[in-house]
Amino acid sequence: MLASYLVRFDDICPTMKWSVWDRIEAILQEHGVRPMLGVIPDNQDASLRVDPPNPAFWDRVRQWQLWGWTIGLHGYQHLYTSQSAGLVGIKKASEFAGVPLREQRTRLLEGFRILNDEGVRPRVWIAPGHSFDQTTVTILKDIGISCISDGLFVWPRTDRGGSLWIPQQLWRFRALPFGV
Repeated sequence: MLASYLVRFDDICPTMKWSVWDRIEAILQEHGVRPMLGVIPDNQDASLRVDPPNPAFWDRVRQWQLWGWTIGLHGYQHLYTSQSAGLVGIKKASEFAGVPLREQRTRLLEGFRILNDEGVRPRVWIAPGHSFDQTTVTILKDIGISCISDGLFVWPRTDRGGSLWIPQQLWRFRALPFGV
C-alpha cells in the first residue's frame, strides 16, 4: 500500500500571520485539500502574537468546519507550565504532561467549552509541543475526544483505552514509500 498523507497545521489562533494563512487557505481550497487544524482556544503565548487579533477568527473557524476541515483542540492557552516531555517525548515542556489531574481537567474542559461556545466541535486532540500524558488521554476520552494526532509511527493505531492515534511527520513534507 502506498503512502497516504494528512496535512495538519498547528497554532491556529486570532493573532497568527493572516497574510500567510490566507495564501495557504487559497491553495488548500484550490486543490481540494481538507487539513486538520490545531486551534488554540485561548491563546496566551506571546510568541504566537504575530498580527493584531482577527475579529473574524471564530467565523473563519466555523467556515473551515463547514468545509469539512478537521478542527483539533490544540491545548488551552499554549503556555508551558511543566518540564515533562510526556508520552511522545519530543519536547521537555508541557501545558499538560506532569500537571495534576484536576488542573489538566480544568484546562481541557475550559478549552473544549470555548470551542463549543463558538459553535466549533473539536474532533481530535493536538497537544502543544507534542507533550501530554496518560492522564490527558483519559480526560480527553471523558470529554468526548478519542482521536489523537501525534506519535512517530507508520500507521494509525488504537491504544488499549480505545483512542485512535494518527501518526505525523514533523515540520516538513517528505516522501515515504508507505504509511500514513
